[in-house]
Amino acid sequence: MIGFNGSVQGYFRSTRGLRQGDPLSPYLFVAAMNCLSLMLDRAAAEGRVGYHHHCREAKLTHLCFADDLLLFCDGSLDSVKTVMDVLQQFAEVSCLKVSIAKSSFFSCGLSEDEANRISQETGLSQGQLPVRYLGVPLVTRKLSMSNCEPLIQQGSTEGHHSARVSWDTVILPKSEGGLGIKDLHHWNKACSIKLIWLLFFRSGSIWVAWFSKTILQSCTSNFWIIKEKQSHSHTVKKLIRVRDLAYPWIKVKVGNGRTTRFWVDNWSPFGNLRTFLNLSQSSTLGTRATATIDDLCREGIWSLPSPRSEQQLSLHAHLTTINLSEEEDTIFWMPQGKKLSTFSTGMIYDLLREHKPQVLWHKAVWTSRGIPKQNFLTWLVHLNRCPTKDRIVGWGLQTDPRCVLCNMVLETRDHLFFDCNFSFSTWSALATKARTPQIRQWNQVVNYMQSIQAAKHIRLLQLLAWQTAVYFIWTERNSRIHRGSFRSVDSITSVASSLIKNKISSLRNSSPQLSSSMIQIWLSD
Repeated sequence: MIGFNGSVQGYFRSTRGLRQGDPLSPYLFVAAMNCLSLMLDRAAAEGRVGYHHHCREAKLTHLCFADDLLLFCDGSLDSVKTVMDVLQQFAEVSCLKVSIAKSSFFSCGLSEDEANRISQETGLSQGQLPVRYLGVPLVTRKLSMSNCEPLIQQGSTEGHHSARVSWDTVILPKSEGGLGIKDLHHWNKACSIKLIWLLFFRSGSIWVAWFSKTILQSCTSNFWIIKEKQSHSHTVKKLIRVRDLAYPWIKVKVGNGRTTRFWVDNWSPFGNLRTFLNLSQSSTLGTRATATIDDLCREGIWSLPSPRSEQQLSLHAHLTTINLSEEEDTIFWMPQGKKLSTFSTGMIYDLLREHKPQVLWHKAVWTSRGIPKQNFLTWLVHLNRCPTKDRIVGWGLQTDPRCVLCNMVLETRDHLFFDCNFSFSTWSALATKARTPQIRQWNQVVNYMQSIQAAKHIRLLQLLAWQTAVYFIWTERNSRIHRGSFRSVDSITSVASSLIKNKISSLRNSSPQLSSSMIQIWLSD
């Protein structure tokens, strides 16, 4: 059955089975990989596969990334052969076979003879560290631009998928209303704070479990006092550097007081008590630095010296209101003075980012009834963040700088949209149907789009035609470079026109009058 415009129509018999992109595919994949996961874990539990020495405590045998599988063992030939046997058993029951030609093993601490024997026994080739995933090395340090170069070259050129690649934004100064260094810095902070949230509230994550056990020594309160070390990974360092921002937003509700550190956890209205009392780093008023609330309160009596300052007096007054119970201490999220049950990266980013007046082109680019991927690509194009050839050359990469559509002049953003004769012909055809002035200069087009003086249905149609032209020109440019696929102006405008027509039809249920007015104009010629 086919669902079209909210109704079910027709029937066809499936003859090709499940295809990539089918919504059922992830569920079937997870079900199958769970079986493999159980088989590997059972082999390790029975002692047939030795754990990697860094994975023994977590009992970690493997990690799955889509259709890629990372396996960990102690490196002995017996363990490797057992792993291969498990994969063979899994292939027999699932028909999912490992491609030996595309698989490699990575070793550290093995002699050359041991590595060669593993290669001979299994048919696996020996890879070189660091391991690369999607062309990017899996390293603990901060990724550099050279590390990401393969991903930039692949992702920045795959049709509309290029809109999702934003590595180039990392090296640009901030543009008006756009994504720049400060924005990325704030977003990094927001994501780091999200990791803190996961650390405190979702210990089921493998990475969080490792962080809690190895870095925090199984006590989350240590997070507020650990010092940054050279041996820490880039992610750990980022978490430590952002913790002062997160501290006021992560509160503790005291129950029995057995897991809440008196001096470092945010359990009182005064925040960090050492800071509130202006104490030196070594002073804890005669108590242990790691003392919990339960340690200092016995039968309602607090083991603290008499107050000697106004701050200490305020603390003692607050302590008289604390009544310990048998309930566990609980941690909750409180970023704006209001207790929340879920974490929102968007909210944190909004709190961290620098707020500025809204740019004039905002509504022209982020149209409420537009096509999201076209909105996003238009945003990148307007900020000049798409990897056009002039920018690729500026990164030091070797490429033919000429426009692939006209093969005449240097490819820049302003040339591609719409100074190039090919792209202008495409834009002109769609602009005519949408009753839009045929403007070639990019900045003039943007100025017109942000100040359209027309009825709502005409304005939306013109914006939709403009963004569709940008999208299909960029797609055609990428297809010619990387797929060797060439289409004529008529072919592109035909497909683009059909897409706009379908988009207008999709508005029929929510806004029938708007949809009707738009389709009349679009089909009028």
